[in-house]
Amino acid sequence: MGKTRLAIQAARRVARSFPGGVWFVELADVTDPTAIAMVVAEAMRIADQSSADTVEVVLRHLPDRRALLILDNGEHLVDAVADLAGSLIRRARDLRIIVTSREPLAVAGEHVVSVPPLAVPELDDGGLVSDDAAGFEAVELFEQRASAASPGFVVDAGNIDDVVRLCRRLDGIPLAIELTAVQVRNLSIAEIAHRLESSEGLLAAKVRGVDVRHQTIEAAMKWSYDLCTPGEQQIWIRLSYFAGSFTLDSAVTICTFGGVNETQVREWILGLITKSVVDRLDDENRYRLLEPIRQFGRRLLSASSDERVVDESELALRHLRHYADIVAVAERAWRSGAGQVDAANSVMSEIPNIRQAIRNGLERDTHAAVADDMITGLWHRWISGLAREGQYWFGRLSTSPAELSAKSLWVKGWIALAQGDPRAAIPVLDEAAERADADDDPILTGYVTQARASASMFTGRFDESARLYEEAVSIFDTVELWDSVHLLALAQQSWIHLVLGNLERSRSLGVILRRRSDEIGEVWARSWGDWVNAVDLWQTGETDTCAELLRRSIRSKRSLADLTGIAFALEVFGWLECDRGNRVRAARLLGANRSLWGPIGNPLFGFDQYLEIHHEHVDILEKDLGIERFDAELARGAKMKVNEVLDLVLSAPDRASAGSSPAQGSGLARPEGAGTRNIGGPSRGRPKAAGVLTPREWQVAALIAAGSSNAQIAADLVIALRTVETHVENILVKLGFTSRTQVASWYHTNTEN
Repeated sequence: MGKTRLAIQAARRVARSFPGGVWFVELADVTDPTAIAMVVAEAMRIADQSSADTVEVVLRHLPDRRALLILDNGEHLVDAVADLAGSLIRRARDLRIIVTSREPLAVAGEHVVSVPPLAVPELDDGGLVSDDAAGFEAVELFEQRASAASPGFVVDAGNIDDVVRLCRRLDGIPLAIELTAVQVRNLSIAEIAHRLESSEGLLAAKVRGVDVRHQTIEAAMKWSYDLCTPGEQQIWIRLSYFAGSFTLDSAVTICTFGGVNETQVREWILGLITKSVVDRLDDENRYRLLEPIRQFGRRLLSASSDERVVDESELALRHLRHYADIVAVAERAWRSGAGQVDAANSVMSEIPNIRQAIRNGLERDTHAAVADDMITGLWHRWISGLAREGQYWFGRLSTSPAELSAKSLWVKGWIALAQGDPRAAIPVLDEAAERADADDDPILTGYVTQARASASMFTGRFDESARLYEEAVSIFDTVELWDSVHLLALAQQSWIHLVLGNLERSRSLGVILRRRSDEIGEVWARSWGDWVNAVDLWQTGETDTCAELLRRSIRSKRSLADLTGIAFALEVFGWLECDRGNRVRAARLLGANRSLWGPIGNPLFGFDQYLEIHHEHVDILEKDLGIERFDAELARGAKMKVNEVLDLVLSAPDRASAGSSPAQGSGLARPEGAGTRNIGGPSRGRPKAAGVLTPREWQVAALIAAGSSNAQIAADLVIALRTVETHVENILVKLGFTSRTQVASWYHTNTEN
């Protein structure tokens, strides 16, 4: 971590405050505890030939003036260092001591300063680095060491992303960064990153000319490992199986086996925390091993049978079962309605270990069924923003498609809906309905009927959708099941009647939903009901109340980590801000939402009616802000992190910009005299006349007609590639086309006329 360097730098800064002198004592090579005082005396250049006790000699030579003593790397002699430091401090009142160690001394008067890793840039939601990434400590150290090893090396726009990922992979540990940076002499950044994927590449990186134990990360790890007790060494190895962070309770549950009891496990983990092997996170009950420390333990865990200290198969099975239990408990809590926030937090905080458990289970035939159940049981996470990941895991199920249960088919179909692909969902849900009927499972039949109603809605079959929602709710009422899926069906039933223009029916269903949600403490479906109510208010021009409801929905969805719901709420908030004349904020919200939809699927589930409203607002913003300003604000929004966007929305004032009336200020066409907007009924279709495209879209269409690729268009117009892709998508949707060739033909026809 650079403790020695930090101590020396601190001493240099305060040296003038210690007229009695500053002495540096290196203890790393001292193996005899009784020799520490002698080494201190030698460092202080005390030439004393008497037979007096060495500690007494040191004390005699300490001046009356303030002095500073640095005892460096004394963790392997911690008891002896503590005794010496305690004796010196008690008798030399003007003496100050800095001790660098992996373990505190636990003596009176000690002030412990934990040395954290170097600051590393965060990645945004799209995996991109921030603009100020080059100014972070870890990146600066990498550049300094790399340029020293390979003159001319600089961190620039071409390699900053890879450098940041390297520094993050190395957890900001100075030693690891230094050892990795010197490899730029022979390898590219990409090649170094590839080597780091193997623990051998990270642990064996070497630099000469420094202390032996710092020549490789493995040597540094071995130094710490040898200082641990046998029990602590065993737990170090067992903890290395965890991915990401873990709770103390999880660690104790999983690591207690093979003749080791819970009390011992807790004691040894606390010992590893004291020795700085296990790192305690800001959250008071979460811990982790830094990556090099974890990799060292994994190598010992995966050693040959003759060298292995821990049974890896038993550890893997206990890990799988523990996280399968967490998934099962979270699913029950989510479905029951009570405890949904805790369920969301438990899964999201444990998601790295849950993924590892699933992967481990799928790789072992005897445990594959447990992994399959975990994949299906996480349905509430897949449809709340992790749809692409859900699709990935369903593609790896050990059960063949022909043998999938009705529940698995229901989840698979719902994932397709969440990704905006209802046509792919329909046959899957039809098969799920047949199997649920064959199993005589009315609850699952209700679940599948609810999902089929959604598929009908998103494919424009509104009357059929309303009938299926009615059927699903009727099934739930018959079995008296008021769980989260039932309540969501009520929210969706309210939504479809809003789309159909049956406002009284929509609002009455909303009242029932709110009452039943409050009775059982349900949050998720209630947040969707608030969203439907907000859209209703947006239609009727009640903007302030609409904003209030959207914020309430967003707060709930934020507590549940429901990214899908957040994306829907931000979309409507963008419309609202545009209508109120807050053009810049609206553009940023739409830009942020485009990034948010990326890992989920098609925006707005591909729902044609709302996509049309989205495009109309985009046209308004392009016209009022100008193309360049609009693109710039979209880009700013796209760079914002989810929490930044939510903070912006939750703190935004509920008022229109100066000179704009809340209902009419945006210029958005509304039915004359009504003050409302009808967004229901079948799609009106989009005119294929030339005037349907914005000026920027005309430019993009012209370049498509000229044969330019998206990358070439981005370069020609000096805009982001993502922005070009959005413009192309908008053009295809507005014109009702499916290919660039059709756009080119249409463009030539319209320009010739």
